[in-house]
Amino acid sequence: MNPSEGKCYGWPVFWYGVICVPIENMKFEKAKTIRQELLDSWNSIKIQLAENPETFGFSGVEFLREKPKEEALEGPAVRYPEVSVSFKGIKGQARTSITVCVSPRHSKIWFRLSFLGGNGSTQSSNQLNQAAVEHFFNYADDTAEKAVRIYIDTYGKILQCWTGKTLLSAHIIRVRTIPANLMSVATLLKSGTFRVTDYFDTLKQLRPLRGLLNLTYGRDVSSRDEYECLAKDYRWIAVNIREDNDIVGLYSVHHYDGRTDFTGLVHGVSGDPHELSLTAQKFSRELINDIAPKI
Repeated sequence: MNPSEGKCYGWPVFWYGVICVPIENMKFEKAKTIRQELLDSWNSIKIQLAENPETFGFSGVEFLREKPKEEALEGPAVRYPEVSVSFKGIKGQARTSITVCVSPRHSKIWFRLSFLGGNGSTQSSNQLNQAAVEHFFNYADDTAEKAVRIYIDTYGKILQCWTGKTLLSAHIIRVRTIPANLMSVATLLKSGTFRVTDYFDTLKQLRPLRGLLNLTYGRDVSSRDEYECLAKDYRWIAVNIREDNDIVGLYSVHHYDGRTDFTGLVHGVSGDPHELSLTAQKFSRELINDIAPKI
């Protein structure tokens, strides 16, 4: 059975993180001042996105009535409001946050893109097949790379004004999260000794797992020998939502030169794609909350 057959996924979520070179000799109070400038820049960002959405990867942008919010993470942080967007026939929702970190911490820009519908249609209750998930991630990556530029440029100009320093990118983190609500998937994800090779005999029945391998390796993987050849540079991690141990996820991790990719399959109890999307958002946020303080 090809993993592209059948609709077994909820709405996927994509995160694109820009990890910046540490800013030397910047004090915490100045970081807070820069955070305030980033908060005040929202109107300018809105104007640029509205006037030139194609420049930032979108065919359409709609703003919700909300102001950016202050946060305290590894440093002073700002969370910009969610924005309704469309690109390549996909309807989605985008949100961006920036953490202003003093050395030795790295400042971070996180851009999240959530699927809300496709092919120009309104929001649908139908679940997605493998091809639709791959379509979303392929274009989400390109869109995020373009969309995040406005936030990098805004932060860079403010930093230059207050410190005379340049904002430089050090590393990219991409997180692709696919939700499903199949109990067979939940059972295997809860296994404390999970190994992909243990499931090849039943892989045809575990379409979401085979689809995860497809997304991870960029090809359909149908045999142990093929998997073991591809898997040498990858590792797998289990993720739990802290307040609910019954909700579980499995992510592959691959390090490239200048980039790290996480690709995950998560289980949620709801059959509604929107609710599954919220589960995917929770998982990816938990993963990032675990990663970010270490950078």
